[in-house]
Amino acid sequence: MKSRLPCVAALFFFSAAAMAQYRVALPGYRYKFPQDYFNHPDFQTEWWYYTGNVKSADGHRFGFELTFFRQGVNRDAKTISIWEVRDLYFAHLALSDLNGGKFLHAERTNRAGPGIAGVSEGDRRIWNSNWQIAWRDNEQILQAIDERFALHLTLRSAKAPVAHGQNGVSQKAEGPGHASHYISLTRLNTQGEIELGSRKFQVIGTAWMDHEFFTHQLEADQVGWDWMSIQLQPRERSWMRVGTPRICAEKNSVWNLWGIRGSVRSRVRCIRYGGKSPFRGLALRWSVQPCCLRRNSCRQRGSCLPIGKAPSSSPELKGGRQSAASDIWK
Repeated sequence: MKSRLPCVAALFFFSAAAMAQYRVALPGYRYKFPQDYFNHPDFQTEWWYYTGNVKSADGHRFGFELTFFRQGVNRDAKTISIWEVRDLYFAHLALSDLNGGKFLHAERTNRAGPGIAGVSEGDRRIWNSNWQIAWRDNEQILQAIDERFALHLTLRSAKAPVAHGQNGVSQKAEGPGHASHYISLTRLNTQGEIELGSRKFQVIGTAWMDHEFFTHQLEADQVGWDWMSIQLQPRERSWMRVGTPRICAEKNSVWNLWGIRGSVRSRVRCIRYGGKSPFRGLALRWSVQPCCLRRNSCRQRGSCLPIGKAPSSSPELKGGRQSAASDIWK
């Protein structure tokens, strides 16, 4: 589960003057591949979000996440220095050792500089220092090295990319441009190696990739959105809840079901939190309800279920000393 918060955007220089240098996401966009897997510098914000579950032959289970963010800062054509900050590049890495009950994470913040971080369609690569995704034919090679753990994984998509929303946009609020262009690879067969301390694990499993680019999405009274995905056989589901501080969910909250015969899209009204994770008691289990009758409550089979308040951040994912973003919990 991912919670993407607008205070991140506030730190990303969302001023009117800066935004005027960029395009907004409008209906009618036609995706082209492989081009749309890579950089879109005409839009201010862009990310590539990888999450997955893998296990070793002896049953040791892991969850992983690797995310690359690009945030446009300045598109002034007069800037010529290689050290000019045209974009900021952020990256986040996490590993859940489910058998060991451990959660590890790390982050990066860099300018492009002389090849320090960037996105290259020509080289088919997304990187931030020694963390990268490299495309080789139909495979994506994921590599991320931290002093405590490392990922060396190969991902191969079992399905074609899917587009969220309608007519090329995923709408987050009312009005033109309050949207993103948003695609996913919903089933990535995954294999490779995880290093954890002095141990190495050969693993296999599945992963999911989200790629989203936009300039402005949310209104001032919207607090952000929650996103979840579930991989089933032979289909995938995702939920996205867009909400204000005191409203269960808004009209642009949706769920998607992708199967072998096409896709189904519907509105989500309520999401209920419940259960505990092994990591410091954080909420783990959610239920998605089809209707919301009044604020902070849902009805399912005649019973009224209160909407629990999920923590806004996890102690494990607090922004560190180098963090330029708000807390994100997963």
